[in-house]
Amino acid sequence: MQDFASKKFMNTYLIRFVVLALVLAARCPAVAANPIFSVTIVGSKQGQEHYFDDPRAAGDSGFPLIRIPATPVKETNSNLNQITGSHFYVVVTNTSEKNIRLNLCDSDWYACMEFQIIAPDGKTFSIHRPQLPWAANPKRSWIFQAHGMRIFAVDLTSECWDGLPSEKELPRDRLFKIKAVFKHASSEENKVKENLYESGIIDAKTPIY
Repeated sequence: MQDFASKKFMNTYLIRFVVLALVLAARCPAVAANPIFSVTIVGSKQGQEHYFDDPRAAGDSGFPLIRIPATPVKETNSNLNQITGSHFYVVVTNTSEKNIRLNLCDSDWYACMEFQIIAPDGKTFSIHRPQLPWAANPKRSWIFQAHGMRIFAVDLTSECWDGLPSEKELPRDRLFKIKAVFKHASSEENKVKENLYESGIIDAKTPIY
């Protein structure tokens, strides 16, 4: 009788645990325990020192220099991967053994990067693309080769981003911390899931200019 009661208790506990896990999974964006993609922030100077040929060859090139605009940029027709001279790179690497094709709308590629900046005083800023109307929004496929990388050039000074700190909140020539997030949606069993892949939090610097 005691064994039966014990098994009944364990079964009830297991059912409750499974239901709770399903509820949490439905509410929370997916951050994979074993992510398919790794995300790294690389400064322009580091990139020039052959980082993309062999990340180990670049060595210690100092902190990535990331320019913050004095006033928010209002242009809305810019995209990632425009080399400007004020850019830094986000490197997204496919860590799996097979090629991965992502088929996303232009608006999703436009907004696939987000950043978190932590100022020297500890204040946190969430940087993301603003929502825009799209007259045409076709889907485009990008293939991430197995163990290959795609490189996103990002310029906060000539592209439209929401949430940037002001010059008073993040003065020039100061160290701060930054994290990048690469995100994309996928469909599984007729449900849309948002997949998030985060870089580590690294030190960066605002240059004197």
